[in-house]
Amino acid sequence: MCPEACDPDIDQYSGKAADVWALGVTAYALLFNKCPFWGQTDYQLMESIRNDSVQVPTEERQVSEELMSIVLSMLKKETEQRVKL
Repeated sequence: MCPEACDPDIDQYSGKAADVWALGVTAYALLFNKCPFWGQTDYQLMESIRNDSVQVPTEERQVSEELMSIVLSMLKKETEQRVKL
């Protein structure tokens, strides 16, 4: 779920930007074998998505700067800053 979908003040958002976010979450999970955001409940997960920054676990796996830059650009919280396909 993208950050804008977790915000109760937003009633519309771009499906394309949400798809880019989902692709970024998928790429992160494939690279590091875990999700970039976590919560015990749905509410905690939505709060984590909205408020927490993405942590790059560099000690677990070596990822090129270029690849990590692409993944992080897909996981930008603001849709205007998120990479476009």
